[in-house]
Amino acid sequence: MLSLEINSEFTIHPLISVENLLHLPGLKVRDLYNGYCWYEFVTYSATDKDVAVGICFHEGHFSAARLSLWDSVIYGTSWSDWSEQKQKLCANDTEEWLTSKGFAPGQYEWGSVWVGYDPKSASGHSLIQYRKKPDKS
Repeated sequence: MLSLEINSEFTIHPLISVENLLHLPGLKVRDLYNGYCWYEFVTYSATDKDVAVGICFHEGHFSAARLSLWDSVIYGTSWSDWSEQKQKLCANDTEEWLTSKGFAPGQYEWGSVWVGYDPKSASGHSLIQYRKKPDKS
């Protein structure tokens, strides 16, 4: 099973469940009231990088992981010091970090990795999605 270890406390994998997240410090829940619910937190990774993590569940099933490197000095802390340039740098740095972990952007048999600047959310980040296995019924 293809997994991405963020640190010894947390690994992203296709079978992740809400229960896997409840012990994480600083966990924030954002229910969109449409079947989608995001669980968000910032964690210190095994590679000396802070990583902002969002895990999305749809109707209780893992849907996607949103990741970006987190460094308030480099990327800013609020809208008052936000810039598109900083967010594009964040996307670039996140892509380098993910690639070093074996998760280069692209389409794969197991799913996909996207990294870039999203003007709609005004942020640089990545999105990892695993393909759903067809039911064997």
